[in-house]
Amino acid sequence: MRVLERFLFRHAERIVMLWRHTDDYVEAQGVSREKILWLPHGVELDRYGELRPYAGGTERPFKVMYLGGFVASMAIDNILAAAALLKQRHREDIRFLLVGAGTYRDQLIRQAREADLGNVDFPPPVAKKDIARAMNEADAFIYGLRDLPLYKYGMSLNKLTDYLAGGRPIIFYGNSTYDPVSDARAGFTVPPDNPDALADAIERLVSLNPNERVEMGRRGREYLVEYHNIPRLADRFLQAIESH
Repeated sequence: MRVLERFLFRHAERIVMLWRHTDDYVEAQGVSREKILWLPHGVELDRYGELRPYAGGTERPFKVMYLGGFVASMAIDNILAAAALLKQRHREDIRFLLVGAGTYRDQLIRQAREADLGNVDFPPPVAKKDIARAMNEADAFIYGLRDLPLYKYGMSLNKLTDYLAGGRPIIFYGNSTYDPVSDARAGFTVPPDNPDALADAIERLVSLNPNERVEMGRRGREYLVEYHNIPRLADRFLQAIESH
């Protein structure tokens, strides 16, 4: 596979990468980093027409939503561990909504039930066309990654662009060289596999005043328009092709 990869790298005029920081990797294969064009997952903002304006999460309980696949790489068990800690801290004002489908959904529901996590709900999965409507229920979004060497090159997740479009603050737990949540100051980033830090970040977010959370969501949406909006990505792609 490495031989094939090097062959393709060397014979390509441009190399399109979803991940942000693959320059060193490509160069290590004897190929100029100038060939790389970074094109992350994009979004059509028209898909979010049903989103209501975000008021800053003024009502209680404060709802933290995960919206995506129930797969091993997302380390959703960290969310359950953080929920258990918040239950121990008597934070009845914080609730988790875990929305999605996938291999580990039944297992996670069973774990939450066995741990008696009354602060965690598992609403039914929603179709892609209904995502904006489901996002209206969130006061903040949460997602994360396993601590894997792979993410030293960055990441490109569909759910992240959905979250940024949602105009709500985001909590990210993971270790990635590409972290829009930090770059845009759209929420808080904490280390992977650290439920205590995750629970602390959630409490910190809830302690902010609503206007601060609104500003986080606004900055995230602006970042999305700048770096993940499909018309802009299309322009960059066309310019790269036409330059050859």
